[in-house]
Amino acid sequence: TVPIRDAISRHPFLVGLRDGSLDREVFAGYLAQDARYLGQYARVLAGLAAQASDPDDVTFWSRGATEAI
Repeated sequence: TVPIRDAISRHPFLVGLRDGSLDREVFAGYLAQDARYLGQYARVLAGLAAQASDPDDVTFWSRGATEAI
């Protein structure tokens, strides 16, 4: 796992984010993509909450949906 972690640390996106050299357009694209992902992820979590029968499970999945939003 160390080689994988090292490769992740050397990824150009992360290097640029860390040292401030990441192009603004690239970062803006990442934020837009992340917002779309989180919106859909929140819907999935809300769906799980709707299907849950145990009140603790409903609360768990609902909170996850809220946090993703």
